[in-house]
Amino acid sequence: MKYRIFISSVQSEFASERKNLKRYLLSDPLLGEYVESVFIFEDHPAAKKRPGDIYLPKLADTDIYIGLFGAQYGNRVPGELPPGKTVAWFFDEHESMPFNPLITAAFYHARYIEHVGSGIEDIEVACAEAGLPQTTVDVRNRTIVHTIWRKTTKETGKTCKKTTKENEATTKETVGTTKEISLTTKEIPLSLRVHLEGFSDVARAIFKFFWDHREHSAESAAKEFGLTPDGVRYHIKKLKQGNLLHHEGPTKKGRWVFGSKPKGKRGAK
Repeated sequence: MKYRIFISSVQSEFASERKNLKRYLLSDPLLGEYVESVFIFEDHPAAKKRPGDIYLPKLADTDIYIGLFGAQYGNRVPGELPPGKTVAWFFDEHESMPFNPLITAAFYHARYIEHVGSGIEDIEVACAEAGLPQTTVDVRNRTIVHTIWRKTTKETGKTCKKTTKENEATTKETVGTTKEISLTTKEIPLSLRVHLEGFSDVARAIFKFFWDHREHSAESAAKEFGLTPDGVRYHIKKLKQGNLLHHEGPTKKGRWVFGSKPKGKRGAK
């Protein structure tokens, strides 16, 4: 089965993004096998007709809708979450439930994806490391809408130029962190080191930072690695879910404790 894709955006400042996205979807050797057509407004300029007379029929004949807006990217796909599943389940670790297992297997064996079912987690990590808010998923009218915020959103309060510089600094810092974490984790118990192997280099570096500085905050770790506090908190959440660390005591005067959180212990977060 091949899919018809509709890229929605009429702003002139997004013209290059529309064209580049279309070119990528059609020229990629593997994606091209599953994409029948990609529609952008430059294909059919509404010079003599009302825009709705051209674009609405195209939209109605679309399998996947991708929206480019001033504050966000949107991806809308017809369908529903599996029965009994919620949006919270969508963001937590869960078993892979692809709509088309054969296509998923092809992408996996071609190394376009590293782990089946890890796509959403990869997106969240990339957004957190770029200083962007967590993406949102909304399910309505038998449609799943996945929104990724742009670098110029009000939530981040940063310009594209400034954010780009911060990302470059983050990348450089992360490279140094990767080397450091591989050399200094020997003092961490083997039982914890084994579990850390499944986490990203950034998450492992944050873990090591709190191991060495147990009374420091997410803000301190953010300054250490050139990340945003929200980016650090994202990795902390993953480490907590892996029973690798938890926080005890008040937010400002507490400390980090490593390993599983004792059940029923007061003050643990």
